[in-house]
Amino acid sequence: MWYKGNFYKYGFGLLLILVNIYFLGKVDFFLLPLRSVIATIFFPILISGVLYYLLSPLVNLAVKLKIPRTPAILLVFAVLLVIIYYICASAGSVLTYQVNQLFSNLPRYLNLSIEKTVEFFNSSSLSFLPLDQIQQQLTGLLGKIVPYLSQGILSGISTVANITVVIVITPFILFYLLKDDHIFHKYMLGFIPKKYRDNGDEILDDINRTISSYIVGQAIIALVTGILMYIGYLILGLNFSLLLGLFALVTAIIPILGAFIGIIPAVLVALTIDPIMALKVLILMIIVQQLTGNLLAPQIMGRRLNIHPLTFIIIVMTAASVYGFIGMLIAVPVYAVLKIIGKKVYELYKLDKSRS
Repeated sequence: MWYKGNFYKYGFGLLLILVNIYFLGKVDFFLLPLRSVIATIFFPILISGVLYYLLSPLVNLAVKLKIPRTPAILLVFAVLLVIIYYICASAGSVLTYQVNQLFSNLPRYLNLSIEKTVEFFNSSSLSFLPLDQIQQQLTGLLGKIVPYLSQGILSGISTVANITVVIVITPFILFYLLKDDHIFHKYMLGFIPKKYRDNGDEILDDINRTISSYIVGQAIIALVTGILMYIGYLILGLNFSLLLGLFALVTAIIPILGAFIGIIPAVLVALTIDPIMALKVLILMIIVQQLTGNLLAPQIMGRRLNIHPLTFIIIVMTAASVYGFIGMLIAVPVYAVLKIIGKKVYELYKLDKSRS
């Protein structure tokens, strides 16, 4: 009969799953504790996973040098802590000073940037524009931005406890990920039927290499971007160069949109000097993006992700609109993993069909 076909069987099964998810969403006493648990462990697991792919090559190198795995992990941790200590000791005071200066003078800088922009328009051929209205609108926008930033700072301070929990838990999760990653690999293979174990092993290895290529590559690109932007800010003579360069480094982890987010504070600071300086900052960002995007990214990541640039943009934009910042971070590797699984499963399906 027609209703015994695979399409109807799988369609009905999918419909049942969606109905169950819908009704579970109506049961708050069930979902609220679950959401709380997920919110608590999500960030430590995410950060531990990223650090795992960054540090596992070093641990594997130490193991190849005949160092037992556990001492190798502890040695890598110790080296990492020493590096972090020296970075904080050398740049921590400067960075703290710049953060305090920027946030304590933020309203004045925003007002000054508006005044400099209007002054520039008045002294140029664009004086025909309704500058009084533009200034009023910008001032009104400023009145909304400053309280919003203040609330953001206060909410950030209120999350220090959560950050502390992440800092405490993450090293333990990371240690066991580095120590027992082979156990996790065997555990995942246990869900695959025996006749597909070899193919499953190949899929897991491919997924591991793809995620590693993406995370390590994106981290290197972000580091280079931050260093180049910092050097560029110093050359331009921009205030808060170290802080702005660090902000560009952190936001460069986000694909595509990170570069534009990363220069927003730099543009605001540049506008306190004059709009020409802001234009120079934009030109600097374009140059750095061309260097990292066209020269560095292909060499580091190679073609392992095999994602068309248009698809890349659509994935990131869609994830940003649905899941915000976290969506932008994880969208590309999740898509790459699903693409690998889908491709391999389809190949196995075609192989089984040809044999039958």
